[in-house]
Amino acid sequence: MKSFTRFFAVAALALSLTFTAYATTGPDKGAKALDAAKEAVSAAQWDVFSKNITAALGSDHEGIQTSALQMVIRYGENVSVREAVYDVMRIYRNHSDDNMRRMAVVALGEMDSKWAIGFLKMSVEHEKSPAIRKTIQSVIAAS
Repeated sequence: MKSFTRFFAVAALALSLTFTAYATTGPDKGAKALDAAKEAVSAAQWDVFSKNITAALGSDHEGIQTSALQMVIRYGENVSVREAVYDVMRIYRNHSDDNMRRMAVVALGEMDSKWAIGFLKMSVEHEKSPAIRKTIQSVIAAS
């Protein structure tokens, strides 16, 4: 029940951000719509959103984790999810799906964690998947 509640909270906030963006600038404005949504959300709302994403990243439900990773990647500069860095690192290290692992690597880059970047620097040479290795190299170069 808690997992469903977390998922619903994350989904509701994501939809409200999307509708706010489209309502203020129209669907054909793309990046401007995203900027308008970011401006329309208060710091308190970002704080609540960050706490919900942190909880979702610690969830056992893969769909909730996927959505939370997507939100970290999309709104990385606005959310504060540093408490979940170990959960995201666990997804990168232990998940069986390479796409999920790549998404976790990108999310780690958005989390502004020196520890995570240092860990990725150490693990890049030992990564077996070429796609994930290139993703790690890109994240390291961008940090």
